[in-house]
Amino acid sequence: MIAIKFPKICDNIGLSYIDINKLEIKQNINKWIETIYKNNIWLGWLVYNDQTNHIKNERNNYGHCKGIFSWNDTAIGWLVHSVPQFPAIFNDNIISEIDKSELIYGQSFIYLEIEKTQDNFLKLLNQLFNMRPHIYISNNFSEDVIIYNNISNYKINDKIFHISKSNVNHIDIYKYITSQFGGSCNAETWIRGKHYEKTDDINDLTEINKKDAIYHYTETHDHSKIALSIDPDNPWIFVGDLNRMTSQLTRGGGGFVIIDDKLWSNLNKFIF
Repeated sequence: MIAIKFPKICDNIGLSYIDINKLEIKQNINKWIETIYKNNIWLGWLVYNDQTNHIKNERNNYGHCKGIFSWNDTAIGWLVHSVPQFPAIFNDNIISEIDKSELIYGQSFIYLEIEKTQDNFLKLLNQLFNMRPHIYISNNFSEDVIIYNNISNYKINDKIFHISKSNVNHIDIYKYITSQFGGSCNAETWIRGKHYEKTDDINDLTEINKKDAIYHYTETHDHSKIALSIDPDNPWIFVGDLNRMTSQLTRGGGGFVIIDDKLWSNLNKFIF
């Protein structure tokens, strides 16, 4: 499940979003998030965010990553998003709404549920901890986690991969992704600092959905972190944590790469 929240300039509220799986515009991103969690019963969770001013606990030396990693006896749920200060509250199927102050910019979300085995549970935990997440809410967690201090491409299945970069890997994660999955890509990230030098394999987007008079916006209003391959014969997309700024070289982060014709086509139609 992938959703992209529109910035406030599009609807004067900042709650509207597009469901990329269905290519439908809907009215309240909080309802999308609530739907994910309301029917699940999780036994454990790790909630992490590098921006947590709401609890007066800013930890910028940690990974530049935001999400909720949850599990029960049979499944692992992983929400990766780009929203600062979110969530303030998480307890199984209770999750707070996005604070109004964080509705100004566009944001990206991806949620996956994966069958839980002991092997993939530990490997996905390793992926998470390799990013150096700032965990501020947790429940029922006592695992010993191996931190590899590297960049890791973990294959969940033939179509879904998780990319994890540690803070000691001073690389542009988007260049790493293109090297792993082939071709070149369009990337939309938050750029408020020194940008990476331009390269032939990565095109930094400056406008989103320019064909739509209402839901068109520029990258200056967008805090999302997304990328998609340019070649339709190699249809991969990435939704994650890191921006294309040199300051991100020393920060951990990651996200999911999905190889899927329909998702690629829908995201491409939305962006262009």
